[in-house]
Amino acid sequence: MLATLSKLVSSQFRPTTALYNDVQHFLQYAATYPEAALTKSSSDMLLVLWSDSSYLPESNSRSRAGGYHYLSKHDDPTTVPIKGAIDIISAILPTVVSAVSEGEFASLFRRYP
Repeated sequence: MLATLSKLVSSQFRPTTALYNDVQHFLQYAATYPEAALTKSSSDMLLVLWSDSSYLPESNSRSRAGGYHYLSKHDDPTTVPIKGAIDIISAILPTVVSAVSEGEFASLFRRYP
């Protein structure tokens, strides 16, 4: 509710009919659900990250990196689900790395264009 309230407050310098309707909707929601709460609980899913890189195979001393990120069940993280990829990376690293380990790290945590 805090994000919605902040958005409504920042829009009040130019009040419109749409803003009035949004405020009314928000107030009705708050009155209807005064004790609303979000409950989070753990699940049996794991985020599995596989990566690989090759050191300096490209021109201008660049390395190539690849990675596959997916969610798996806790009891068997090696089973890759069909159509279960969250992110797949195959790119040339934009920086020059000094070791294969740096390329591996970059393929796990860097976003590529």
